[in-house]
Amino acid sequence: MKVKGQLQWTDYRGAQLLHAQPIRWVRIVMMAFLVFWGGAFLFGLYFSATGGLPFALMVPAIVLVALFVFYRFVLMPRQIQQAFSQQEELAAPFEMEITDAGLTLTNEFGQTIRPWEKFIKWRENRDLFLLYHADVLYTILPKRLFSNPEEIDTIRTNLQKNNIPVAENRSQVGCAVVIILFFLAVLSILIFNLRAPG
Repeated sequence: MKVKGQLQWTDYRGAQLLHAQPIRWVRIVMMAFLVFWGGAFLFGLYFSATGGLPFALMVPAIVLVALFVFYRFVLMPRQIQQAFSQQEELAAPFEMEITDAGLTLTNEFGQTIRPWEKFIKWRENRDLFLLYHADVLYTILPKRLFSNPEEIDTIRTNLQKNNIPVAENRSQVGCAVVIILFFLAVLSILIFNLRAPG
């Protein structure tokens, strides 16, 4: 099977997000924390608007939310787009040949031949596959390049047939620590503001 295509910066962004995605239990903890934080934030805004809570107590929370939104939806996409534009080989049109033996990628910069058993792990979502050569090095295969679901199944089948494990994110402890530290920081700011005179 041969596929021709070209990576876009949005594929690169999707790959970065998929690579950084924590495992299921960490995602559940993160979602629970976000729901709690969102509810507390909305209640705080309501009580500030009705005069039941000094607005000054909400300023740190508003700043934290604004910083997160700015980073996630403005700064991070710009950084990813810049990194993508600096690597010409990523944006070069390529031809990919998929066989039972492995994967061959060819573009104007050269050719890479990688047998299936040389991949150490893989991960996928609804948009793409990441095929890892090392813990932080991977080949990006956007699913939009394939013309039918059977071609996508071919990738998955070859990976499974060669006993390539599905990637588990090793940063699960790091994610949990970040969540806990963030929660403690917010709690400390609120306690400090509540104890402040006047």
